[in-house]
Amino acid sequence: MKKLLLVLISTVFLFGCSSDGGDSGSSSSYNPPTWIQGTWGIKADGSIYQNDQPFFKFTSDNFCLIAGGISQCWKEVIQQTPQIMSGSDSHTDSTYEVNLIQSNGAVTVTYNFKKVSATKIILVDALSGNIELEKLN
Repeated sequence: MKKLLLVLISTVFLFGCSSDGGDSGSSSSYNPPTWIQGTWGIKADGSIYQNDQPFFKFTSDNFCLIAGGISQCWKEVIQQTPQIMSGSDSHTDSTYEVNLIQSNGAVTVTYNFKKVSATKIILVDALSGNIELEKLN
């Protein structure tokens, strides 16, 4: 849990957004497959977690990070700062990869997800170990 929260917060701060009035007509490069659409995180267990802890939200055209109650949706970031931010994704029937790209590829953060079932996915993290997430809605 601490590893996941650290990854999410680091990404939000690394790619902090500005609202400089950029081209709002820019399109998102995110097209999450239907099997991953929804909110994913750790379900309340009544002891350590009194409430569900969401970490990612996927819609038909957006990828959002949720950390400490703050949601950062990348479609909007790209639309606000198209000169420095872009994104891409790819998927199969059981995997989804998201790329957050800053400054024409100088910095790229990649998230890899693997489908376990209709209600469970794994955030694949080679450095700190895989993290299992449950569908919250």
